[in-house]
Amino acid sequence: MDPTTYWEMWKSRGGSKKKNEETGKTVWQAPTLEESRTEVVRLMTIVDEVERLTETCDVPFGVFQVKVGEAKRILCRHATELATALVRGLVDQATSESRVLESEYSNMFEKVSVTPSSEAQLVEQRNFIRGLDMVLLSMYRRSKAATKSVELRRLVRMNLNEEEFFSLYHPKTWPNKIIDAKDLCAQELEKQKTAMIEVLERDVRKFEKHLDKLSEEADACKLLSDVDQLKLIVDRTDTLLGALEQARERGVDLNARLNAFGWDENPFVTLDVTENGFQQYGQMWTEFAEFRANRNEWLNESFLQLDGVQVREQVERTWVNSYKMAKRFAKDDPELAKVAQTLREETTSFKELVPIIEALGNKAMKERHWNTLAIETDCDIVSCWIFVGYFFFFSKNFLLQRKKERAKKKAKKQTKNSFSFLTSSKWSGQNVLTRYSLFFFPSSFSSFSSSPSSSPSSLSSSLSSSSSSSSSSLP
Repeated sequence: MDPTTYWEMWKSRGGSKKKNEETGKTVWQAPTLEESRTEVVRLMTIVDEVERLTETCDVPFGVFQVKVGEAKRILCRHATELATALVRGLVDQATSESRVLESEYSNMFEKVSVTPSSEAQLVEQRNFIRGLDMVLLSMYRRSKAATKSVELRRLVRMNLNEEEFFSLYHPKTWPNKIIDAKDLCAQELEKQKTAMIEVLERDVRKFEKHLDKLSEEADACKLLSDVDQLKLIVDRTDTLLGALEQARERGVDLNARLNAFGWDENPFVTLDVTENGFQQYGQMWTEFAEFRANRNEWLNESFLQLDGVQVREQVERTWVNSYKMAKRFAKDDPELAKVAQTLREETTSFKELVPIIEALGNKAMKERHWNTLAIETDCDIVSCWIFVGYFFFFSKNFLLQRKKERAKKKAKKQTKNSFSFLTSSKWSGQNVLTRYSLFFFPSSFSSFSSSPSSSPSSLSSSLSSSSSSSSSSLP
């Protein structure tokens, strides 16, 4: 048998058989050191017994004749090779295990020598130092078992080279060095613990003073109610909200440092009170600023780029929230209640434009619809520069006129007869815009249609002049 094959077979089947309780199957166990020793002794005993056989005669086997001396040499050599292969495998296995131990010892020594930079690392280092003795004992037993298996080499008269000897026996020098480093590290950790506790207590006191300043700033921001200073107020409240959010993260970090020493968490009551008390104020000013910014964008953006449904949802949400905020602040803070009421009035006014935005911003609007609208209004209309702001005058004047019409039945009846051709239309968007434009600005659209190259700015100025003249001529 080849020696290498013999060693592989010995590792897999050299031990005893054992029944697996989970599967119920019988499996081979890895051979123990004692079983390996027994196998080596058996092979070397064979060698000794064969060598004691006489060499004076040949032994006949039928037509064959075997020379005893030659057979002895073959049997002894083969048995010695198998025993040597087994011992060599054990030595290689022990050397590999010793190298693993060498790496583990080295990493352990480096970890013992680490200087912690935070409370969490300090606690982790202290726990590591406390459990180090048991880890060293386990590693020492592994090193001892490795060197013990190498002692079988004496049975086959095998010598170790310098590299193998170093790999096997150098790990035994690590435990004493690690223990000395551990004792020195424990002393340093106690000093660092005292220093870190002082720093932590100072940071907590400093953070509590910072929270008091944030609380004072929140009280000052609650007194702001000048809508004309909206941008400055929003910037100030946003800065405060950002500072509160950072303070929350800072509080979590401080509590983690307190937990590292096994102390109870600090609730930081001031932070909770400031956040809960100022949240509604910051929300109101932020929502006010967002609505005005969105309104400016909606009034100066092409209909084709607007989502009418989304605009309606945003306006409705702000409209409802402004009512809730006005009701919430009515008792405790009347000035802020007026600000919320101003927001509701602005959203209420803008809600009148939402149907126009939805109609003209409809995704079903095609170029032919814009052409039809241009023909009926007698105006050159290019869909890419139709802006909501141009129709703001339409809605205001139209609502004013409708209000006066309801007060005067006769005027309402005449108006209906005069513009009955506008009530029947193929699509609603055309109907809305046509009524607004033809009813209030017939002269403006007529003059504008005479210059096909007119721009949106010229239309805007024309509408503005017509709006003022129409407003002055209304009854």
